[in-house]
Amino acid sequence: MTPIIQLTRKGYVVNENGEPVEATCSFLHTKHPYFKIDPKDGGIILQTPALLGTQASYAFLLNLHHLLLLELPHHRYFWQPLTLQQGEEGILSYHYSYAKPLHHLMKGSLEEHGFYQQMTQRARYYRWFLTALFRSTIEIAQGEGPSLTIKQLQANPFDPCGISQGDLRFLHLFMIYLLTQEIDESWGEEGEQNQERVSKRLDYNTPLKRQGHTISQREWALAIFNEMEQLNKKLSLQGENEFLLIKQRALSYPFTWAYSMRKRKQQMGGVEAPLSLAREYKQQANDGRFRLLGYEDLELSTQILMKEAIKQGICVDVLDASENFISLGQGERMEYVKQATKTSKDNYVSVLMMENKLVTKKILEQGAIRVPKGSEFHHLQDAYQSIGTFSGHPLVIKPKSTNFGLGISIFQTGATEEALKKALQLAFSHDQTVLVEEFIPGKEYRFLVIDDQVVGVLHRVPANVIGDGIHTIAELVAKKNENPLRGQGYKTPLEKIKLDEQVELFLSQSHRTVQDIPAEGETVYLRKNSNISTGGDSIDFTDVMPQRFKEIAVAAAQVVGAKICGVDMMIEREGDEESPYAIIELNFNPAIHIHSYPSIGVERNIAQHILKLLEFTS
Repeated sequence: MTPIIQLTRKGYVVNENGEPVEATCSFLHTKHPYFKIDPKDGGIILQTPALLGTQASYAFLLNLHHLLLLELPHHRYFWQPLTLQQGEEGILSYHYSYAKPLHHLMKGSLEEHGFYQQMTQRARYYRWFLTALFRSTIEIAQGEGPSLTIKQLQANPFDPCGISQGDLRFLHLFMIYLLTQEIDESWGEEGEQNQERVSKRLDYNTPLKRQGHTISQREWALAIFNEMEQLNKKLSLQGENEFLLIKQRALSYPFTWAYSMRKRKQQMGGVEAPLSLAREYKQQANDGRFRLLGYEDLELSTQILMKEAIKQGICVDVLDASENFISLGQGERMEYVKQATKTSKDNYVSVLMMENKLVTKKILEQGAIRVPKGSEFHHLQDAYQSIGTFSGHPLVIKPKSTNFGLGISIFQTGATEEALKKALQLAFSHDQTVLVEEFIPGKEYRFLVIDDQVVGVLHRVPANVIGDGIHTIAELVAKKNENPLRGQGYKTPLEKIKLDEQVELFLSQSHRTVQDIPAEGETVYLRKNSNISTGGDSIDFTDVMPQRFKEIAVAAAQVVGAKICGVDMMIEREGDEESPYAIIELNFNPAIHIHSYPSIGVERNIAQHILKLLEFTS
């Protein structure tokens, strides 16, 4: 019984004074599948594709709304017409159909076309009910093909989409209810008269005609609600939560949007009342700018790529959510992408080379690119016998092939033989080949190379807080965690800082606790590792990184034939063109979200570069 729904919403770009202004978004053009400008009055039309279910259609419309708001200049908002007497606080169109008509809910067998004709006829007879519910003139028409279209639903100003998910679910249930009703063709005139009475007189006691008999609007509406509630229980549609609020709105004026907006205008003023909501919606869009609603189970990098594709008018489809495998389509062109950065532009051998650290190192050396010096070992006992040659020296022990830093041990000032043996055991537990390399001093930077161009440079630092001389470390952490970019479960660009035993142990080494008050401007590190997953900060260095190192990163990607590549480079003295460096790793699946939304610095539109590489944009 899941419906296919397409939603259309219209509004206007307004300034701080509530005055309509021209929209200046780059993606607004006549051929865009989701965004259009109405040539008649300059209004902006948002239109979702036909989607399965109320949840998907609502989420897509909200995504379109957010994308528009993010592209609008400062102090520009998307809003419904502000003049109430015009009778349109915004127009919504609800295009409704089923993949397979629900003939079993109707008596007799109907052809598909006849099914929707009957559905449309019944909706027209009952449209007075929708007019009373939404306080707007309702138009019912058979859509193109087998579908039904409801036009001119008054937009709900208290929902960013103009309509709530609850209202969409209620409309779906109302459509199913219509299929259970017997309508005589002779009642067409009666339905039109009821619609006219309700449109002219929004009074709950308005007399209506039902099959030739007089009945009040309130009495008939209550009967419809009761029958819908019974149908909801019978079909187990789980719409109980919608009924109470919607019934109150339909039968009591103080529960309507119009009443709430009237009270708001009395308190805040005629212009400020709606504009304050518009500002709130724009802030919500900004806070969730990295997220694609309805697709939160996907990796963040995949969400970011899909969101940019939608903005560019590219059709997206999730092929396998668990693998983050999607398709991108435009006209007859189709590209397949896995995890946002695995595309048809990279060959299989390049991926295999970057996956193998030993091979990567040898190929980079052949390309005259500096890498850490070291040795490789295939057996644990062979490594034990060589311990004496590198004992006491700064070094790194790591498996040949690893991800997420698993099995890696770093000794910046050397280590004892016992510690080295444990590190070797750990590394061999992850791979049959282990590398022992010199430790390169300095800071680690991630260079993101796409199509022979560095599009982002990032430095990651351990979780930390900066003191203000007033608040404790714990209080500073809580404040830092309020950043909307921070969350839990890798659904946001940054993770919240956790005050766990590891933090307490690390602080205790410098005789501190989370209750200490750091001095103003003092940086207090909470962990040794710089992983984003443990609350570390990502700092953008793209604009200040010397050109020499960018060229080295591009050369490294070219050596392995990679079109998308994450280059991890140690640089001893940042900002110094002549500083010693070494490339420590190439990543064939670099995350783009850390560059797109760093904690400090410029946010980079990495997804745009991927779409350009795939030849969807210029």
